[in-house]
Amino acid sequence: MWRKAPQQGETLPEGHGRPILCCAVHNELLVTGSADHGLRLFNLRSREFMRELFAKRYGHTEWVTACQFTADGRVVSGGHDSRICLWDKTGVRCNDLTGHSALITQIEVDNSNVMVSSSYDGGLLVWDVRGPGKQLAEMRGAHKHPVNAFTWQQRAVVSGGKDGTLVFWDINDPSKPLRSIKPHQGCVSKLCFFGSPDTPGPLVATAGMQDGMVCYIDGRVGSGASAVRRYRRHDAAINALMQGPHPHTLWTGAADSKVLLHDLRQPDTQADPSSCSTALPVSGQVMCGCTLPHSDTDVACFGTADGKVVCASFREARVLWTVRGSMGGAAIHCMKACGSQNVLVVGGDDCSPTLLSP
Repeated sequence: MWRKAPQQGETLPEGHGRPILCCAVHNELLVTGSADHGLRLFNLRSREFMRELFAKRYGHTEWVTACQFTADGRVVSGGHDSRICLWDKTGVRCNDLTGHSALITQIEVDNSNVMVSSSYDGGLLVWDVRGPGKQLAEMRGAHKHPVNAFTWQQRAVVSGGKDGTLVFWDINDPSKPLRSIKPHQGCVSKLCFFGSPDTPGPLVATAGMQDGMVCYIDGRVGSGASAVRRYRRHDAAINALMQGPHPHTLWTGAADSKVLLHDLRQPDTQADPSSCSTALPVSGQVMCGCTLPHSDTDVACFGTADGKVVCASFREARVLWTVRGSMGGAAIHCMKACGSQNVLVVGGDDCSPTLLSP
């Protein structure tokens, strides 16, 4: 379905006044967060602008750096102002969820409306976002530097710090970390779980911002070095990391203008790291990426610093198409696929979200 290049992208009306930094989708709803301190809500079915989530008494006073939907369709956002805002489903009111003291780097919400947030204050917080929202627990003390990203699967949380440290947590017992290791030299940019859902214990892939490394960590074994495999995959910051179409395959995209396909079933050595990776050159520095709906994660798209959207197939190991995803070659900072509407949402420096359809 996505193997042919889409027609010219459709720009949604009533865009932001400054670059879009984050976005999220829920059924037919899209929310975008911006450096203009506001969020905007759109209906992807009708292509209509619904409302702006910003008011004199409510909302953020700095850049919006993270946004998600709750299970019941409300918007929750985090900002450079250390604030988390849980927005009403109608109108322009929000409850401030306080607990962090620095920039919010990531927010994730599960189907039962439990939320995890991370921050430059070095901590992660667990929230119940049913109703007005309340803090349930905190995961602190293990990171001595800002938490840049995390990944969460069932009760397992793995957080990555700006100093290259990874910390393993049990969300049901967050009072102390399970394990802490430092596989990266510099900031951890992305993390994801991979492998089969039936795999006992976490298998985690992590990507580095300064070292260009991809690390594979087996959480089922002890804390020794044998649990970690480190490979220099890219020559610049890795900005996209997703699971591929099979349990032991991964996508990565980086600022070295490459997309890599990783197959961990193949033999791999430090001397020949290409033995389990296939490189696909793209038109510009990769800034973000996501897998596409109805493709079984075989097809993924990547947004570049020169405003292009590059689509590739894992099984065919090739770039399928490249199209313009923003006006005037503006950098793309975020993208999300909406399965119910079968569209790809792209946001970046041109300030208005663009929709691509197969």
